[in-house]
Amino acid sequence: MPKGRIARELWKDGLAFAQNLKKPDSVVAIQWGNISGASFYARKDRVPEVAHILAGTLGIDIVAYREGEEIKVLSNRGGRLQRARITCDSGRLRCRYLPEDGDPLNYEPVIEALRRKGRINARGFASSQDWFKATQDHFYPDALYRMHDGFFTLVENPAPILFSTDPDYEYGDVMARVGAWFHGGLKRTHGGLFQEATAAFVMTTDSSIDLPPVLRYDQVMRRVFKCREGSPCTLPRFAHIDTPHPVP
Repeated sequence: MPKGRIARELWKDGLAFAQNLKKPDSVVAIQWGNISGASFYARKDRVPEVAHILAGTLGIDIVAYREGEEIKVLSNRGGRLQRARITCDSGRLRCRYLPEDGDPLNYEPVIEALRRKGRINARGFASSQDWFKATQDHFYPDALYRMHDGFFTLVENPAPILFSTDPDYEYGDVMARVGAWFHGGLKRTHGGLFQEATAAFVMTTDSSIDLPPVLRYDQVMRRVFKCREGSPCTLPRFAHIDTPHPVP
């Protein structure tokens, strides 16, 4: 996805890409190579406006932005803007997904299934573990937990806007794309909310490690190093670990 396409859409509303937010009409985009998502910064009063512009841009699938303790979710499907809200408690032990106009994450069938099982309360909250089990094979797996992590706990200075591209698009530096062309082209990316850009595999030669069929990204190292649930996990000094890139 050319950055110029987004720049043109921002320009229509008097906004422009910049290196900082000194001017009220500036937008800062953080990009790493070419991935299936991006982090955007804007002045607090312009965040909803920028998010709505991104949601209407070709190639962008899901846009999310933080508003207080909630996450607003946007998606443009067939020319119609769909909106929803995500709320989790401070420890992400329980989360809620509230479709407002349409269903950006296509989670209404998940909500109904949880309700039939008695796993969701009258206010729409279900445990994060129930959401995880119910959506692990969904097109957007474990979206509530992951998005809340990205906005509230994963990094010290989280971006106010995150987006996930359509599966056939990626966002990033044009030189990374050019470099990929010399090696057969870009085949797959990570960093998106959809299943193909999310799923990975874990292998170990230690037969004493019990790995379930599916794990969250923040559970893997605790399993590998056999940390007890609820206790601190101190990794060996010799261990070198590349942590996974946060997903929007």
